[in-house]
Amino acid sequence: MKKKFWEKLAMVALLIYGLGLIVKIAQNDNNQWDFWIYYNSARAHALGLNPYDEKVLSELAQGTLRFCFAYPPLTLYFFRPFAMLDFNTAFHLYLSLKCLLLIGLIYWWEKAFLQKEDGALFYFFCLVGFNAAIYIDLGAGNVSILEQLLMWLAFAFYLKRRWLLFCAFILLASAFKMVPIVFLALLWFAEEKKKYLYFAGASLGFCVMMLLSYLVSPFLFEEFVRDTIGRADWERGIVNPSTLACLREAFDLLAGKTGVMVPQLAQRALFVAIAAAVVVVTWRAMSIKRDSLISLYLACLVYALIMPRFKDYSYIILILPAYFILKKMNVKAWVFILLLPLLYPVNPANGILPMPGFDIMVKLLSEYYTLFMAYGIWTLYMYEAFMLTPRASQPGISTAASNQQQMKGAPPWQEPANFAP
Repeated sequence: MKKKFWEKLAMVALLIYGLGLIVKIAQNDNNQWDFWIYYNSARAHALGLNPYDEKVLSELAQGTLRFCFAYPPLTLYFFRPFAMLDFNTAFHLYLSLKCLLLIGLIYWWEKAFLQKEDGALFYFFCLVGFNAAIYIDLGAGNVSILEQLLMWLAFAFYLKRRWLLFCAFILLASAFKMVPIVFLALLWFAEEKKKYLYFAGASLGFCVMMLLSYLVSPFLFEEFVRDTIGRADWERGIVNPSTLACLREAFDLLAGKTGVMVPQLAQRALFVAIAAAVVVVTWRAMSIKRDSLISLYLACLVYALIMPRFKDYSYIILILPAYFILKKMNVKAWVFILLLPLLYPVNPANGILPMPGFDIMVKLLSEYYTLFMAYGIWTLYMYEAFMLTPRASQPGISTAASNQQQMKGAPPWQEPANFAP
């Protein structure tokens, strides 16, 4: 009884704090800067102007905009209804919609992937996980929460072996940023005779979706390809803690220390080698431990680690996989991951500089610690797969056990994968 009381008290405190954050975002029109771009891009599109032209958007916005619309032309119609309203109304309507989507996303995480005992701890993890990725997304006004909800609906259908719905929701999630289409590769691990047919059909569907976007406006589609994709990986630091950005930052810092410049081609080659190693090792781990839920979480981690551009709010996709692995592993893993962001041992504002030889490490850690956390969690998954999984227990949950779970009315993924102690 006492435990339930403190659990409810913690949940009330988190709810009040979360509402306070939303009110803070709503009170400042300078927030949701991504939505400001969407709004003016939709206005430009309605007026027959080019939404991929920064000058056009700057004139409509009556100020300088650093970015232009970054999604295929067909997605402009999603934002057109907002452009019919004044910005203040559209601002609050869009924020309200995102809050509803966030509630739906967390509810779906709990309903389809977590056990009933998960409560305040999980909500707290959602709040602060990966440098408060959810809060960053709400403040930025990006479409990531919508994208994540569609993706996790697709993942649930994948676990339920409803392949057509899985493919359909992956296609919907790919409508804006396109890169979620890579999750169709999960079909390769499905126990389904027609899996390659589903993969080919969904891939064709994505091509048709892009073709339709081109046919709607060939000129705008060409602008999208040239101006948006061509500059997709220039951001660095805490706003884009991707593997490629981290490598570039590290080589630039080394060049400043040693004067040795590493060619861009060599940097990209190293990135490709690291990405390939992550994919190969993960593929091997999936083969050792054939568990649909674990394979899904590993796919999310690989996605975050190998994308050339992976923004801070995109780390929402790792909240559930990270929570799962951190609860299943020992306390030492918890301490390692949770203390990693705190390993910034100096305060330059007080004149205390890093020890010689550690300044580059400190710089990278302060800017890319979410990426290092992702690598740490991926490493824990690999350790569990290669070191802790008894060979005799492979390939994971047996077909008979899975059928028995389904006969009892419980989806097989609601039973967590058994980690070795």
